[in-house]
Amino acid sequence: YQLIPFERLEEIFSDLFDLELCEGTIYNTNLASFEKLTGFEKKLKTALLNSDINHADETPIKIGKKQSYLHVLSNEGLTLIVPHASRGMKAVNEIGVLPNYEGILCSDFFNMYYTGYYVKNASCHSHLSRELTLLEEEFNLRWAHELRRFFLDLNDYMREYREQDRPLPAEEKLLFYDEFRRIVFKAKIETPDWNQSGKKSLAGNLLSRLIRHETSVLRFMNDHRVPFTNNLAERDLRMAKVRQKVSGCFRSFEGAKVYARLRSYLSTVKKQGRNVWESLKVIHTYKKPQYIELFT
Repeated sequence: YQLIPFERLEEIFSDLFDLELCEGTIYNTNLASFEKLTGFEKKLKTALLNSDINHADETPIKIGKKQSYLHVLSNEGLTLIVPHASRGMKAVNEIGVLPNYEGILCSDFFNMYYTGYYVKNASCHSHLSRELTLLEEEFNLRWAHELRRFFLDLNDYMREYREQDRPLPAEEKLLFYDEFRRIVFKAKIETPDWNQSGKKSLAGNLLSRLIRHETSVLRFMNDHRVPFTNNLAERDLRMAKVRQKVSGCFRSFEGAKVYARLRSYLSTVKKQGRNVWESLKVIHTYKKPQYIELFT
């Protein structure tokens, strides 16, 4: 959990407790924890399948000399992290939640999530803002600036309605739709390749996506449960990236699986306000799995 390398753990045990702790013991303890959490992962997948809103993301990792990916599916109280050799649908299908999920899925614009499943998509506006800023600063596109400000201002405007749990009045909603489409109309004039077949410019690609996925881009306006960004999923993967900087690649795929399941458990524990140390101890202390409490 604290990303301490095995050699430093050996040194800590020697200095504090005068105990010789070998690397094999540490590995075997991690492996035992992984096996004891098999039921936890099954219940976690079921809970995520029944959740109204989930977040999805993926990030590249090195396993040996090969590039693989860590996939995350999470919400405010649960985190599932799973390694896979593939980034795409093969991985997500084998992980096994999204093929049957019909709730709201917050993600970046990765095409797989928009075409392969029955989810109601919600687009990440942090990701979208970065793309619009690039078009504004590198290509001096006025519509990119206007659209970025429109989304930010709309999110600010919606804050009071969210806090009071009041729906946006229908007439105001229509005004915002009209404003969005007005900016898109200007963008079509400035970016004529948006609907051409074949290769498009960066601006053309983004504009085409915005037009196709208008519903998901504006879903946060129509449903207070939908967050403005997919930052939760990115945060859930951040420690894995820190681990890679500290320790380099995973030595084996089995090691990556052990890390991912333990990180899923510890992230879930932290989200639910539980003590990490105590939550690790109960895996090995009680015959009856204590993790069931995380799903009740």
